[in-house]
Amino acid sequence: SLHVAVALLAVLLAWRYLRWFAWFQMPFVTGLVLGTVYLRHHWVVDILAGFVLTFFSFWAGPKIEDWWSARAARAASRSGPPGTPHLLDAAEPGRSGDPVRKPGSTARVAAKVMES
Repeated sequence: SLHVAVALLAVLLAWRYLRWFAWFQMPFVTGLVLGTVYLRHHWVVDILAGFVLTFFSFWAGPKIEDWWSARAARAASRSGPPGTPHLLDAAEPGRSGDPVRKPGSTARVAAKVMES
C-alpha cells in the first residue's frame, strides 16, 4: 500500500530529523495501517509490501541524491564554448560570464499585471 509506505516514510524521516514530530505522527500512522486493513482497502500483504518499499526508499534515497549531486557537479564543471552561460551563473551572480536572466525584468512584468 502506497498510503502506508508514504506515511511510514514520513515517520522515519521525522525520526531522523525532528524526533518530537515523529512521536506526534505515530498514532496517526498506526491508525492508518490498522484502518487500511480493518476497512478492507488493502490486504495485509499490501501493507507488508508498503513496509518493504518504505525501507528501500529510506535506504536508497540518500544514495540516489549523492549520485545526482555528483552528476550535476560534473556537468557544471564542464567548460563550454566561450561566452555561453553555465548552470551556476544564474545561482552565483559574482561568477564571470553573461547572466542567464536579467534582474528586474520580472518586476516590470508583475507591475504591468497589477495595473490591469
